[in-house]
Amino acid sequence: LEYNASNFLLFVKITPLVLAFNIILLIFISLKLYKAKQRRREEERVEWIAGVSHDIRTPLAIILGNAQMILNESSDDRIKNKAEIIDKQGVRIRSLVENLNLSSKLDFGTGRFIKKRVQMSVFIRKILTNIINTLDEDMESKFEFDLNIEESLQGKIFLINEELVERAIINLINNSMKYNEEGCSISINLNENNKNTVLEIKDNGQGVSREFLQKINKKSYAFEKSMGNHGLGLKIVKKVAEYHRWKIEFLKNEEGGFSCRMR
Repeated sequence: LEYNASNFLLFVKITPLVLAFNIILLIFISLKLYKAKQRRREEERVEWIAGVSHDIRTPLAIILGNAQMILNESSDDRIKNKAEIIDKQGVRIRSLVENLNLSSKLDFGTGRFIKKRVQMSVFIRKILTNIINTLDEDMESKFEFDLNIEESLQGKIFLINEELVERAIINLINNSMKYNEEGCSISINLNENNKNTVLEIKDNGQGVSREFLQKINKKSYAFEKSMGNHGLGLKIVKKVAEYHRWKIEFLKNEEGGFSCRMR
């Protein structure tokens, strides 16, 4: 066999490049297949959580409905106390299920969270009214709510996802009530500061430690494993702020309680 020397040398030079290209192509295809598999697993997980959440809602609604009926109709204080405990724990389970469902969608990017033009002052008033309407007499006597919206922001329109922002506000208010069982004052403030709009939700309760504040103010906190009493609630608040590209800060307020500011 006879070959041209220049062609043979060219082949020798090209061969490593061809091999390198094939190796890169193989790695790229493998990564694509791996990501596709991971994506399918994530979607299946989200669908499973959503399915379980949906299945829990119906029996939970029946439990809560019966607990309310017993509270309204029973004259036995001991039975009414038991029904009140069932009602409170049922509401807690419902909130946990909603948080879990929402957190999985945010983590895996499978939820369709469309932003709409919303008048923030009306939106916040509606959320606060709904929360107050669900409180029983005992909780109404323990918690005081204060809403302050700057005059210039009364008619201002914001581009937000209503479901996510509502969940963040509810989580923060629930957090204040949960960790201040003896009662406290909860304030929702919407104002302008250095050309930024600031939504602040705070209480004058027992507050949290400096170590915990440092922990929840870390960027990675939203994706850390839940430890102790503080679970998904504050993590979802951080994820909601991140989704809207807001700056968020948790701090100890002037009255010594807990505060969350979203800019």
